[in-house]
Amino acid sequence: MRKKARLHAAAVVGVLAVLLAATPAGADLVLNDVVFGGPDTFVAGGSVDVWYWITPLPYDGGPGWQSGYCNPADGTAATVNINTPAGVTATPGALVFNNCTVFNAQKVTLSSAVGGDYPITVTVNDAGSGGYNTALAAFTLHVLTPPVVSVGNAAASEGAGAIGFSLTLDKPWPWPVSVDYATEDNSAVSPDDFTAASGTAFFPPGNTTQPLAVAVFDDNIDEVNENFRVQLSNPVGCTIAGRGRANGTIRDNDATPRMSIIGATWWEHVGVLTFPVLLDRPSSRTVTVDYNTLDWAAAAPGDYTATSGTLSFPPLTTVAYISVTVIDDVVREPVENFKVKLSSPKFATLVPLGTGVGTIIDNDLAL
Repeated sequence: MRKKARLHAAAVVGVLAVLLAATPAGADLVLNDVVFGGPDTFVAGGSVDVWYWITPLPYDGGPGWQSGYCNPADGTAATVNINTPAGVTATPGALVFNNCTVFNAQKVTLSSAVGGDYPITVTVNDAGSGGYNTALAAFTLHVLTPPVVSVGNAAASEGAGAIGFSLTLDKPWPWPVSVDYATEDNSAVSPDDFTAASGTAFFPPGNTTQPLAVAVFDDNIDEVNENFRVQLSNPVGCTIAGRGRANGTIRDNDATPRMSIIGATWWEHVGVLTFPVLLDRPSSRTVTVDYNTLDWAAAAPGDYTATSGTLSFPPLTTVAYISVTVIDDVVREPVENFKVKLSSPKFATLVPLGTGVGTIIDNDLAL
């Protein structure tokens, strides 16, 4: 009785760009009572090397080797075609065994960029033989889809000292994963509003969350809420979700500036009275306030020039000035006063009254 030759395959670890040396140890696979040893699992984007060889069965005492039973001397070559489904590439796609060379193992690299379970089979073309047990070379290739890492938006008061971000994997992973991160200026800038940060976040096997804290600066400036970005890059063992970016919002905790005006006193011959208008804290915005003069003992236009307008404080300034022209007459008169009234402040509040008194001192001698 003649026995058929056996075609075997064994898989060993190929170069896995995302796993490095962390390829999982696969269990032995038993195919038709023959142990098929070696890993059959890798991560999408990687590969595995599979070795095929032909083993003719021992001579069974019959009339000798004959064509059709993998006779090494029959002068023919066996072509083994590697059958892969869509999504898997075999390199090379076919192997040639000249004259059924015994134990001449040949390598095929299987690669895939798409996760899934893929059946791998072979067919043999041998003009001089036909007795091959190809079932021994069939197996299922397992391609794993790597986890996806993302970073979520975060916000905190500037008085909190830091904003806490969370870097998250969409599923647990049995091997180490890492991703780089770096902050980027936006309306908030470093080092004025936050401390720039960069580095690498590492996820141990099975871990799905890693914290990231970015220090923020608690200033004394009234300002709008500001934000900066955290950008992910260079994933290892994972992919990055979307643009890999998150916003960190710094909520301002400073009160709106309070505005006041200081009165002015001077000789009438000087020609101008200058009234300082003060903010009790700076603002990142342009603060404005309307003003106008009001007669009191002094009256326009005889004693001073009626004045009105809008006073502006550029960002981060805390003092601005209103100037009122006074008239240097030749009339002997007592000290006279008028008022400067503030109204309609923008990005500030007025102290009660919001009025400054201008005092004109007469410089004329009695006749």
